Amino acid sequence: MKKVALLLVVASLCNAPAVFAQWTLAGFEGKLIEAVAVSKSDVIYAIADRSLYKSEDDGDTYTVSVQATTTYYPLGDSHSFFVEKTILIKGEDSVYVAYVSSGIDVVGGLLSNKNFGNQWLPVLGAVGSVHGTLFSRKDFLLTSQWSQVVVSKLDSVYGGQFQYVLNQQLPDFSHTSSYANTPFVKFYESSGNALFAFSKHDTAQFWKSTDDGFSWQRIISLKQKVSGVAELSSTLYCTTVDSGVYRSTDSGGTWVRSGLNTTSLLLLASSANELYAVSDQAIYKSTNGTDWTSFSSGLPSTFQPTALAVAPDGKLYLATDKGLYTSGTLSTDLPGNVSPQTFELSQNYPNPFNPSTTISYSLAQASSVRLAVYDMLGREVASLVNERKPAGNHFANFKAAGLTSGVYFYRLQAASAQGQFSQTKKMLLVK
Repeated sequence: MKKVALLLVVASLCNAPAVFAQWTLAGFEGKLIEAVAVSKSDVIYAIADRSLYKSEDDGDTYTVSVQATTTYYPLGDSHSFFVEKTILIKGEDSVYVAYVSSGIDVVGGLLSNKNFGNQWLPVLGAVGSVHGTLFSRKDFLLTSQWSQVVVSKLDSVYGGQFQYVLNQQLPDFSHTSSYANTPFVKFYESSGNALFAFSKHDTAQFWKSTDDGFSWQRIISLKQKVSGVAELSSTLYCTTVDSGVYRSTDSGGTWVRSGLNTTSLLLLASSANELYAVSDQAIYKSTNGTDWTSFSSGLPSTFQPTALAVAPDGKLYLATDKGLYTSGTLSTDLPGNVSPQTFELSQNYPNPFNPSTTISYSLAQASSVRLAVYDMLGREVASLVNERKPAGNHFANFKAAGLTSGVYFYRLQAASAQGQFSQTKKMLLVK
């Protein structure tokens, strides 16, 4: 009976996918952002100006976490050509950064703050430069060097460093002397534990592995330049540079068109409820993989996307050549760009959640606002807002660190010229 009751609670608390407000600049205006990632504790990491930045306040301020030096050449030097730099966050907050520098000699490797506190030290360098993407699976790390897949294994004996295991060439990849035209490899892991390797730089370079990346089989049913792979409701999707979105219901065996057929797409990501595909003029979303709508308000008319990250609270972070953008306020009821006519407290998103969620609310008039979270016994566990707010749509982020799984309540109290408003909703924390 307890399991049935819990399922009923989950069903009653789950809600529709969020409606996004317009995109807003989250920092680095006019600058090329080469990578972005968000940790489980909502720390934002971004690569810009040959340095790794981090923000612990939702992008309000950034500090330099790693800056280019001549010792390890982290994140490139002044002679670097364009290369798809990448950030990997493993576990809670262990961050790995791949870098490559092309001066007289091509050098590079992997830096990490794991086991080093705020220090960043090389953890993989014996096998040479790291290009393309980083991918973590079990105790293995997959990287790429040009068109070769490199498999390394975490060795705790050596202070968290990765030791080289295998270097495998994917056939028929063309190698050029130009970074911009070289087919760097990216990876994706499906819920069925299959690995996929692909490159947007070369046609028909789409591969699958079922043995942790030790051997690869070419996917021959799709001969396109694949730019991204993601999964939604056990169906695989991929974006292509020339012909939109494709989907597969047999773990990548066969692929059929799935919308945006004439659109050149450069990135693909997914949340629990939606897919997101990015071109150089717009970003599209879909809840079923076939019907796509653009939600690009606030973005530049044209831009070069480099990375798309989905934060734990459902926000999106889009790295471009013109700055870092975020999807802004999340609301399950009111679009963020509509002036509210009533006072309303929205259901939190995501829900159930772990470890954080976003609570949105609307004020028809300027009000003195109090927003707090309570446990089942009515004890206050968090005060999120306690100040005067203007009329409009607002949100607050609730981080449940240190709290146990269970049902919690959040209450909005607003005092305005219209009088008093109070509303309470419940949410479910599942750890």
